[in-house]
Amino acid sequence: MPFDIDKEALRASVFKQHYIPAIESIGKIGRYWFGGTRQAASMVASLLRESEMSIILHNAPTPLGIRGLPGRK
Repeated sequence: MPFDIDKEALRASVFKQHYIPAIESIGKIGRYWFGGTRQAASMVASLLRESEMSIILHNAPTPLGIRGLPGRK
């Protein structure tokens, strides 16, 4: 039985919990370590790209790393 997930509510939750901390962490140390699901990490990466931030999403076994690219917004 498939789950009925409100994608906008999920996106808002991911934004609230991870977007601002990711921006701050990338600005400060160049990366953001993410301990959530790969799907949520992908959503954070999409939000960062939408804000024109160049990033690399590194899918190590755990935790997930999101790294900002030097010299780019």
